[in-house]
Amino acid sequence: MKSHTIETAKLADYAGGRFSMIEVEQTYQFGEKTIPTHKRHVFHRGNSVGVFAMDRGKLVLIEQFRSGPAVAGLDPWTIEPIAGSVENGEDPIECAKREVVEEAPGVIIYDITHMCRFMPSPGGSSEVIDLYMAECDLTHVERYGGLDSEHEYIKIHVVDVSTAMMWLNTGKITSSLAIIGLQWIALNQKK
Repeated sequence: MKSHTIETAKLADYAGGRFSMIEVEQTYQFGEKTIPTHKRHVFHRGNSVGVFAMDRGKLVLIEQFRSGPAVAGLDPWTIEPIAGSVENGEDPIECAKREVVEEAPGVIIYDITHMCRFMPSPGGSSEVIDLYMAECDLTHVERYGGLDSEHEYIKIHVVDVSTAMMWLNTGKITSSLAIIGLQWIALNQKK
C-alpha cells in the first residue's frame, strides 16, 4: 500500500520569487514499515517545456549560454531543443507555442503533439518537463533568436535528424531535454 504525508515550508525565494527552496517534512509507508518523519530540501523552479520543431527530416536545435554548466565546469554553450518556463496559469502547450515564436523566429507550426513528460532531477527538484513534437515549416527560420529582455542570445541550427543523433552519440549534446527527446525520436521515428 502506498501512502505518504508531506508538509512543506518555504525556506527562501530567489530572483523575485521565480525560484525557491522548500523544506519538506515527510513520512511514508514502505511495505509494512512506516518511515519516520524526516526533512528534505527541494528546489522549486516551476515547470518547463521543450519543443522539437521538425520539417521533413530536419529539426531545430538552439545553442545558448547556460549558467549551470558554467558553474559545473562544463561547456556553457549547450545545444538543446526550443524550451522555456511555463508561466503561472499557462497551459504547457501554449507555452510551447510561445517559446517557438520567442526562440526560433520564422518557424511556422502546423501541428504540435505531446511526446513525453519527465522529471529531470526528482531527488532534489519539483520541476516537471513536457516535451512536444511540432510539425513545422522551417523555410523561413532565422539564424538567431531569443528575447533581449530575458538576456537570451540564441543561435539556431536547422539540422538533419541524423546530424542531431551524431551530436548526441559523440557527446556534443549534454542537455537532458535534448537527450530524452532525441532518444524518443529514435525510438518512434517511422522507418
